[in-house]
Amino acid sequence: MNTERLSQGEFIFEDYDRKAPFSSFLPGLTGEDGIPMWAFYTNRGQAIGSLGINSKAEAIIEFNPACTEYENTALKGYRTFIRINGRTYEPFRGRRGAKREMAVRKNSLRICEISEETGLKLSVDYFVLPHEPIGALVRRVKLSNISGKSIYAEILDGAAKIIPRGISNGQFQEMSNLFKSWTEVRNAKNRAPIFAIRATTEDSAQVDEIKGGYFYTCVYNGAAAPFICDAEEIFGCDTSLDEPVCFDEKGLAGLAADREVVNKVPCAFTPISAELEAGAEITWTSFLGYTPSEEMLNKELESFRSERFPGRKLEEADELAEELTADVRTQTAFPAFDKYIEQCYLDNFLRGGYPVTVSDAVLYLYSRKHGDPERDYNFFTIDGEYYSQGNGNFRDVCQNRRNDVFFCPGLKDHNIRYFASLIQLDGYNPLEIRPATFSVKEGKKEEAMAVLRDACEGFVSESAIEGRFKPGKVFREIERCRAKLLENPGTLMNRLLPLCDEHMEA
Repeated sequence: MNTERLSQGEFIFEDYDRKAPFSSFLPGLTGEDGIPMWAFYTNRGQAIGSLGINSKAEAIIEFNPACTEYENTALKGYRTFIRINGRTYEPFRGRRGAKREMAVRKNSLRICEISEETGLKLSVDYFVLPHEPIGALVRRVKLSNISGKSIYAEILDGAAKIIPRGISNGQFQEMSNLFKSWTEVRNAKNRAPIFAIRATTEDSAQVDEIKGGYFYTCVYNGAAAPFICDAEEIFGCDTSLDEPVCFDEKGLAGLAADREVVNKVPCAFTPISAELEAGAEITWTSFLGYTPSEEMLNKELESFRSERFPGRKLEEADELAEELTADVRTQTAFPAFDKYIEQCYLDNFLRGGYPVTVSDAVLYLYSRKHGDPERDYNFFTIDGEYYSQGNGNFRDVCQNRRNDVFFCPGLKDHNIRYFASLIQLDGYNPLEIRPATFSVKEGKKEEAMAVLRDACEGFVSESAIEGRFKPGKVFREIERCRAKLLENPGTLMNRLLPLCDEHMEA
C-alpha cells in the first residue's frame, strides 16, 4: 500500500515516524522585508530538530548532525503533554495505535496525530514568520475532541530545551554546565520571556553586554498565555526529560508559571486547561525566535496576539513560495511532475540565491550553503536581516545561477562579469562566494544621508552607511536609532543604492 501521496500541493507521508529517517529544512522565505530563521526538521517526534538565526553557531534549539538529530528530536525538541483524569498522554511519542501524518509544503510543514484511545486529534503547522521585523518560527496547534463525549484536559506544550543567546552551539554542546551559570530569563511581565546570558563569556579583560535575545511567547484565546521556563518544574527528578514527573503527579495546579529563572538551561512551555465538548477544538500559537531588543519585541507583541495574525501569516508564507516558483509554473498531464519542477527550482535558488534587481544593483536573496544535518561539515549562513543573503561555494553558486538570465533578463551580463572577475591570475577560483556589500560613492555621503533622513522620522546615525555594508545593516541601524521608516524598504533601497558602489565578496 502506498503511504506517500501528493494532494493539493502537499507531499503527504502517512505514519511518517515509521519510515526511514530523513532530514530536511524550511527554506526561510520571508520576503525582502522579513527576517529569516533556519529550521531543520526530521520525520521523528514533532519534527523540528533544530532552529536558529544567521548560522548554526546561533542555535536556539540545538543543531545536531543527522544521526544525533534522529535520536534527540522527540526528546529535546517540541513536546506536548495532555493530562486527562490523572493520566498523561504525549502525542507523537510511543505508538498506542495512533495514526500520524506529515504534510510537506514549499514553505511550511504540518504534522497530525489521531488517537482513538484518547479521543483526541492534534495537528501542528510550522512556518517561519514572513514580512515582519522580528524573526520567529511559528507553531500553530489545534487540539480536537473526536471522542463523542466531554473531556477536561490539562495541557503543556512547548520546546524542551532552549540555548540562551550568547552561548554558541559548540559551547553548549561542550561546556553547557559552565555556561548555564551566566543564563537568565527576563521580560516575564509581558509573558514573552527572553533567554540570554548576562554578559559575554570570552576569556578577556573586556566584558560586554549581550544585546537582544531569543524569545518565546504563546497566544491562547486572544491573549498572552502563561509560560514555564524551568524544566525542573515539569520533569522533576527525571533529568533525562523522558517523563514529566511533576506534571504527572500534581497537574497544572502544582506548577509555578510566569517565573524568571537564572543559572539554568531553560525550556519554554505553555500551560493550558480546557473543557472540550464533543466535537469541539481549541487552538494556540507560539512564537520562538530572535529579537534585537526587549523594547522591539514588546512593540510587536500586539500584532502577534491579534486573532487573525497566525492564519494570515501562514497564508503569506505559502503564497510567497508560490510567487517565487511561478517563474517555472508548468502544466502537464502529470501534476506530480509539475510540482517536481517547482521544487527543483526552489532548491536551485536556495543554493544560488534568488535575483532581485534594485536600481542597477543585483541582490541574490535567500541563498545558503548546504549545511544541513546530513552535511554537518559545512558552515552555512543566512543573514537574519532584511534583504537576507547567504554564503555558498564558488562552484555551487556558479552552477546554480547559470540559467538565471533566462528567468530574469534584467540581469543581462551580471553573472558573466561577476564570476569571470573572481577567477585569479593563477587559474584558481575563490572557495566561497559571500553576500554582496555596498559603499557610498566618493562625494555622495551627504546625498545618501539626505535620502536616509527623508525616509525616516527621527535621527539616523551615519554608521548605517559607513564602510562596506549590506542592505540589511541599514534597516537594523534605523531600528537601533529608534527611528521610524516612513516608506517601504524597497523604495528606500531604490533611492540609496544608485549612490553606492557594489562589491563582490569572496
